[in-house]
Amino acid sequence: MNLAWFVIGALIGGISGGIAYFLISKVRDRDKYDNLNVIEDVSRLIGKIQHVTNTNVDTLDKKISELRSVIYQANELYIKLNENMADRMNKISETPQNVIHEDLINVESKEEIFNDIDKEGKVLDLAKKGWNTKKIAESLSIGVGEVELILNLNSDKINI
Repeated sequence: MNLAWFVIGALIGGISGGIAYFLISKVRDRDKYDNLNVIEDVSRLIGKIQHVTNTNVDTLDKKISELRSVIYQANELYIKLNENMADRMNKISETPQNVIHEDLINVESKEEIFNDIDKEGKVLDLAKKGWNTKKIAESLSIGVGEVELILNLNSDKINI
Protein backbone atom coordinates (compact mmCIF):
# COMPACT_ATOMS: atom_id res chain seq x y z
CA MET A 1 0.00 0.00 0.00
CA ASN A 2 2.84 2.33 0.70
CA LEU A 3 4.08 1.69 -2.76
CA ALA A 4 0.69 2.67 -4.19
CA TRP A 5 0.71 5.91 -2.26
CA PHE A 6 4.22 6.53 -3.39
CA VAL A 7 3.28 6.01 -7.05
CA ILE A 8 0.16 8.19 -6.69
CA GLY A 9 2.21 10.92 -4.99
CA ALA A 10 4.90 10.68 -7.65
CA LEU A 11 2.27 10.89 -10.38
CA ILE A 12 0.58 13.89 -8.79
CA GLY A 13 3.98 15.54 -8.22
CA GLY A 14 5.03 14.83 -11.80
CA ILE A 15 1.80 16.19 -13.22
CA SER A 16 2.00 19.25 -10.96
CA GLY A 17 5.61 19.82 -11.96
CA GLY A 18 4.71 19.44 -15.63
CA ILE A 19 1.86 21.93 -15.33
CA ALA A 20 4.08 24.36 -13.43
CA TYR A 21 6.82 24.03 -16.04
CA PHE A 22 4.27 24.54 -18.84
CA LEU A 23 2.84 27.66 -17.18
CA ILE A 24 6.25 29.11 -16.41
CA SER A 25 7.42 28.54 -19.97
CA LYS A 26 4.26 30.24 -21.28
CA VAL A 27 4.86 33.21 -19.00
CA ARG A 28 8.48 33.42 -20.18
CA ASP A 29 7.37 33.17 -23.82
CA ARG A 30 4.78 35.88 -23.21
CA ASP A 31 7.44 38.09 -21.57
CA LYS A 32 9.71 37.53 -24.56
CA TYR A 33 6.81 38.37 -26.87
CA ASP A 34 6.00 41.49 -24.86
CA ASN A 35 9.66 42.46 -24.91
CA LEU A 36 9.68 42.03 -28.68
CA ASN A 37 6.60 44.24 -28.95
CA VAL A 38 8.23 46.88 -26.76
CA ILE A 39 11.39 46.75 -28.85
CA GLU A 40 9.34 47.07 -32.05
CA ASP A 41 7.36 49.98 -30.57
CA VAL A 42 10.56 51.73 -29.51
CA SER A 43 12.06 51.17 -32.96
CA ARG A 44 8.96 52.67 -34.60
CA LEU A 45 9.08 55.64 -32.24
CA ILE A 46 12.74 56.22 -32.98
CA GLY A 47 11.96 56.11 -36.70
CA LYS A 48 9.18 58.66 -36.31
CA ILE A 49 11.40 60.93 -34.21
CA GLN A 50 14.15 60.73 -36.83
CA HIS A 51 11.65 61.58 -39.57
CA VAL A 52 10.29 64.59 -37.67
CA THR A 53 13.81 65.74 -36.78
CA ASN A 54 14.98 65.43 -40.39
CA THR A 55 11.92 67.34 -41.58
CA ASN A 56 12.54 70.09 -39.03
CA VAL A 57 16.22 70.28 -39.91
CA ASP A 58 15.34 70.57 -43.61
CA THR A 59 12.85 73.34 -42.82
CA LEU A 60 15.44 75.16 -40.71
CA ASP A 61 18.00 74.85 -43.51
CA LYS A 62 15.52 76.42 -45.95
CA LYS A 63 14.74 79.24 -43.50
CA ILE A 64 18.44 79.88 -42.92
CA SER A 65 18.98 80.03 -46.67
CA GLU A 66 16.09 82.49 -47.03
CA LEU A 67 17.47 84.62 -44.19
CA ARG A 68 20.91 84.68 -45.78
CA SER A 69 19.32 85.83 -49.02
CA VAL A 70 17.41 88.59 -47.24
CA ILE A 71 20.54 89.67 -45.37
CA TYR A 72 22.44 89.80 -48.66
CA GLN A 73 19.71 91.95 -50.23
CA ALA A 74 19.66 94.22 -47.17
CA ASN A 75 23.43 94.64 -47.38
CA GLU A 76 23.16 95.53 -51.05
CA LEU A 77 20.50 98.16 -50.26
CA TYR A 78 22.62 99.48 -47.40
CA ILE A 79 25.61 99.88 -49.70
CA LYS A 80 23.49 101.68 -52.30
CA LEU A 81 22.01 103.98 -49.66
CA ASN A 82 25.48 104.80 -48.35
CA GLU A 83 26.65 105.56 -51.89
CA ASN A 84 23.64 107.83 -52.47
CA MET A 85 24.20 109.58 -49.16
CA ALA A 86 27.88 110.09 -50.01
CA ASP A 87 26.92 111.52 -53.40
CA ARG A 88 24.45 113.91 -51.78
CA MET A 89 26.95 114.94 -49.14
CA ASN A 90 29.49 115.65 -51.88
CA LYS A 91 26.92 117.78 -53.73
CA ILE A 92 26.08 119.68 -50.56
CA SER A 93 29.75 120.29 -49.77
CA GLU A 94 30.27 121.55 -53.33
CA THR A 95 27.19 123.82 -53.20
CA PRO A 96 27.70 127.38 -51.91
CA GLN A 97 26.17 128.00 -48.48
CA ASN A 98 23.83 130.78 -49.70
CA VAL A 99 22.15 128.36 -52.18
CA ILE A 100 21.53 125.84 -49.38
CA HIS A 101 20.03 128.62 -47.24
CA GLU A 102 17.71 129.68 -50.09
CA ASP A 103 16.57 126.07 -50.54
CA LEU A 104 15.74 125.86 -46.86
CA ILE A 105 13.67 129.03 -47.10
CA ASN A 106 11.70 127.51 -49.99
CA VAL A 107 10.66 124.55 -47.81
CA GLU A 108 7.03 124.64 -46.76
CA SER A 109 6.29 126.84 -43.81
CA LYS A 110 5.76 125.32 -40.39
CA GLU A 111 2.03 126.01 -40.69
CA GLU A 112 1.81 123.94 -43.87
CA ILE A 113 3.87 121.13 -42.40
CA PHE A 114 1.72 120.86 -39.27
CA ASN A 115 -1.56 121.53 -41.08
CA ASP A 116 -2.29 117.82 -41.48
CA ILE A 117 -1.66 117.18 -37.79
CA ASP A 118 -3.98 120.05 -36.83
CA LYS A 119 -6.63 118.79 -39.28
CA GLU A 120 -6.47 115.33 -37.74
CA GLY A 121 -6.88 116.78 -34.25
CA LYS A 122 -9.84 118.90 -35.33
CA VAL A 123 -11.55 115.91 -36.97
CA LEU A 124 -11.07 113.82 -33.84
CA ASP A 125 -12.37 116.62 -31.58
CA LEU A 126 -15.50 117.10 -33.67
CA ALA A 127 -16.11 113.34 -33.85
CA LYS A 128 -15.84 113.13 -30.05
CA LYS A 129 -18.50 115.86 -29.85
CA GLY A 130 -20.82 113.63 -31.88
CA TRP A 131 -20.59 115.31 -35.28
CA ASN A 132 -21.19 113.09 -38.31
CA THR A 133 -18.61 112.74 -41.09
CA LYS A 134 -20.47 114.94 -43.56
CA LYS A 135 -20.81 117.80 -41.08
CA ILE A 136 -17.12 117.52 -40.10
CA ALA A 137 -16.05 117.53 -43.77
CA GLU A 138 -18.13 120.62 -44.55
CA SER A 139 -16.91 122.57 -41.51
CA LEU A 140 -13.22 121.84 -42.24
CA SER A 141 -13.57 122.10 -46.05
CA ILE A 142 -12.21 118.60 -46.65
CA GLY A 143 -13.66 115.52 -48.27
CA VAL A 144 -15.90 113.02 -46.48
CA GLY A 145 -13.51 110.22 -47.49
CA GLU A 146 -10.61 112.01 -45.82
CA VAL A 147 -12.65 112.42 -42.63
CA GLU A 148 -13.58 108.73 -42.67
CA LEU A 149 -9.94 107.78 -43.23
CA ILE A 150 -8.78 109.90 -40.29
CA LEU A 151 -11.49 108.41 -38.08
CA ASN A 152 -10.68 104.84 -39.13
CA LEU A 153 -6.96 105.33 -38.54
CA ASN A 154 -7.61 106.78 -35.10
CA SER A 155 -10.51 104.60 -34.01
CA ASP A 156 -8.56 103.53 -30.95
CA LYS A 157 -8.43 107.17 -29.74
CA ILE A 158 -12.20 107.69 -29.91
CA ASN A 159 -15.21 105.47 -29.42
CA ILE A 160 -17.34 105.75 -32.55
